[in-house]
Amino acid sequence: MKIATWNLGRPRKGADKINAIVATLSERDADILVLTETINSIDLGPQYTCFYTSKPIETYFRMDERRVAIYSKYDYYEEIATHRPDTSLCVHLDTPLGPIAVYGTCMGATDSTTETFSSDLEKRLQDFETIGKTNQLLICGDLNRSLPDNADLTEKRRRALTRSFAKNHLQNLTAGIPESVDQVVLSKSVENNCKVRTEKWNVSKTLSDHLGVLVSLIEFE
Repeated sequence: MKIATWNLGRPRKGADKINAIVATLSERDADILVLTETINSIDLGPQYTCFYTSKPIETYFRMDERRVAIYSKYDYYEEIATHRPDTSLCVHLDTPLGPIAVYGTCMGATDSTTETFSSDLEKRLQDFETIGKTNQLLICGDLNRSLPDNADLTEKRRRALTRSFAKNHLQNLTAGIPESVDQVVLSKSVENNCKVRTEKWNVSKTLSDHLGVLVSLIEFE
């Protein structure tokens, strides 16, 4: 099973780079793909079912922009409510590794004009705990900071994320990729049964100012 995530940096519909983005994503051929800072018109083909967050509440976003999109090749059971449906969404999927709740998110210090990053983070951590209590959980998207190496993430927030992952029995599969704020975090009950391989693309930052990351899970025989 292949899982990928990429922040597209708010592309514009009809821009020349859209075709290059679609070609790049098609080459990765992920089974589950989470795009952040995206638009609602990126078509990756009929093999995918696509789910979007609601229209962003901030007025500077265009009508076609969405903070998160989840593309899946798998059947889904249901959508699960999140604390902010314009910046996070969760879909319960039927995967070859069992049912998994996929939580796509785009964190940021300017997520709301009324919430600070810390308070918004706290509510997302509550999402992780609530959803993770009854589901195997996959968290994908832009965590807004590179956990291993970015000093902009305060130690308090870094500890909060680390504690949440440990408390909810989650493993950050992309923690070893330097300078990547886009992360793939998975329930250990799934990860422990698989060999994990990671890769990155857009290293030159020509299509977006973010790296794309992909995790391949190969189930042990």
